[in-house]
Amino acid sequence: MDIYTKSLLTIIAISLFLIGINPWIKPTDVFAQSSDSAYFDKILKELKLISQDIHQIKNGRCLNKKLC
Repeated sequence: MDIYTKSLLTIIAISLFLIGINPWIKPTDVFAQSSDSAYFDKILKELKLISQDIHQIKNGRCLNKKLC
């Protein structure tokens, strides 16, 4: 290998190392608790739709031909 290839591979290795160590240097913020009720209402609405779809599949009234 010539010096150019070795240099390029070294730079790539250092970059990957820095990307890998980044979460330990500066962890991302986590927002696990929220008081935003509109967000939770949206999640509940989506869960109800999923539940209805599963109930329809169970009863043999599936509207999606790819699933049934």
